[in-house]
Amino acid sequence: MSYIIMTKAQAVELHGSEDQKRHFAKYGKFTNKNLENALIDVLKRTYESFAKKLRKTGHTSTS
Repeated sequence: MSYIIMTKAQAVELHGSEDQKRHFAKYGKFTNKNLENALIDVLKRTYESFAKKLRKTGHTSTS
């Protein structure tokens, strides 16, 4: 399985909603678990979508 390692700040910048970006900029971390869990869900869906595309092209290193 392949992994991409990024900081929370990078994840928020690349994949966060405007609300998540404002919250993270204000506090420097997530103090709201709902916002944090929503970002984690987006990251999981993004990874799964990317992995699915790789499998379709014959790249099986993400399985």
